[in-house]
Amino acid sequence: MIRILVILFALLCGCAGTNRTIGSTRIPDSSNNREVIKTIESYRVAVEKKDIQKLLLMTASSYTEDRGSIRPKDHYGRAQLPAELRDFFSKAEDIRYSLRYEKIKWDCPEGKDGDYCRAMVEVKIDASFTLENALGQPSRIDKQDQNRLILIWVDEQWKFEEGM
Repeated sequence: MIRILVILFALLCGCAGTNRTIGSTRIPDSSNNREVIKTIESYRVAVEKKDIQKLLLMTASSYTEDRGSIRPKDHYGRAQLPAELRDFFSKAEDIRYSLRYEKIKWDCPEGKDGDYCRAMVEVKIDASFTLENALGQPSRIDKQDQNRLILIWVDEQWKFEEGM
């Protein structure tokens, strides 16, 4: 009996120090982390709905994209984003876009309401969509990738600076 009580006590003590996380992620539960994930989830839904206007409203004026390439000719800024989105969305159908949140790193020297605050969010992407292949037939594309989304605190809201 004493052995059972000792085991139960050890289990209870071990659980008391456990940090809470957001949903099924490993992201610590905090109001800032929740705000950033909520913004990214709005982005994810806008991608599935092909809502270009909402996506543009979610980007900072400093937005840049490197397409995962080190070649400068592959990079573009916010001015080119509408054309990039229109081009992809005009070809893609039945978009499914899911994200698994791995880590959030903060760069906020003066806190979120200071002059500068950035959240760098590591995600794993699992996406699929239908494109027309060279024979004119619908072809289902499945993609898995890692990405870093960078959001900045601007005008009392989180906006994407990189990674859309």
